[in-house]
Amino acid sequence: MGSILSPKNGYLDYKNGVFEDDVQIYMILGQRSDGKTYGILQDSIDGYSADGVPSAYIRRFDESLKSTTVIRDLCKPQAKNIARATRKIWTGSKYVGRRFFFTADGDDDKIIMDENPFLQCYALNTWENAKGADSGKFRNVIFDEYVSASKYLPNEYAIFENVLSSILRNRDGTRLVMLGNPINQICPYFDEFDLKIHNLKPGDVVYRISQNGVKMKFIYVPPMDKKFRKTAGIFDFKKSSSINTGYWEFGEFPHLPDVDLLQDAEMLAEFAFLFRNQLAICRIFYYRGIVFAYWDSLDDDDIMQDDKTMLFSDVHLFQSNVYTAFPRNRLTKLYTDCVQANRQYFADNKTGNLVKMWYQEFVIRGGRFV
Repeated sequence: MGSILSPKNGYLDYKNGVFEDDVQIYMILGQRSDGKTYGILQDSIDGYSADGVPSAYIRRFDESLKSTTVIRDLCKPQAKNIARATRKIWTGSKYVGRRFFFTADGDDDKIIMDENPFLQCYALNTWENAKGADSGKFRNVIFDEYVSASKYLPNEYAIFENVLSSILRNRDGTRLVMLGNPINQICPYFDEFDLKIHNLKPGDVVYRISQNGVKMKFIYVPPMDKKFRKTAGIFDFKKSSSINTGYWEFGEFPHLPDVDLLQDAEMLAEFAFLFRNQLAICRIFYYRGIVFAYWDSLDDDDIMQDDKTMLFSDVHLFQSNVYTAFPRNRLTKLYTDCVQANRQYFADNKTGNLVKMWYQEFVIRGGRFV
């Protein structure tokens, strides 16, 4: 197997650097504009042109597949590849009924469209209701943006497994290709595939084999060589790091203007949470007439042994101080008052991102918050 990146253009090289004969699932994480989507669509077009086997394209939410410019233009850059693969019989593509078809120019400026689609689109949140979702053999099943910056579906991995059972069962040659950008270290797929994502860096490759023998290959795509990079951040801001280097890109969260003021502030209460195997602690302070919440991540689990600190957990722990729901009491009201007044601060953006996901999935989605 060759290099993950093509020496010709610096993009992800599926044919020579990614695909392996005994791997069924490819989990790819990499910077924007490194050819993840372009390359797998090109492989799908080549495959369909050769043997008529289509591919599938999956997004998390059905709204992403509505006839918007983003989805309609998904295959627009593939026009040259379509013409090459079909020897100019077809020269473009069209998105109709959540399917992509080859097209060509006919007489009187009419568009001729292929009878069968080369790419069929589905959404995770409507998969079970999608008639014909299990529609025979696929070449590639492409799950785009498996890493979410904001939210995941309830029991998403269970839904994901149902998808796998539908499309990979007894179908040799079908590949599942998961594409994501490094925008959030909280992801159910990292947990389920036992990926210690905090310890991985661009260039790392990890393999996993399931109990039923399905092999997964995780690739953290290394940064593209500068000589191939066509676009770069206009300014040298931290937010452009994912685009330019492949390293984690987090949103901006409010920080205290001066951390030293915590020494002069009065701590009113504290609590912690264990969420997706990560710990964070919230301390609520009073300072010069203002009550605010301050969050920090925890690298050790000493807080787990402290039965005096309220601990919220997304897994059941047999401790008297552990809550698997968000109750109404004096402490939680103190915290939610800070949230509603926009008075919560974070030690860093990584902590802010973790708290954001916890609040959405544990507090709000859990139905215990008023």
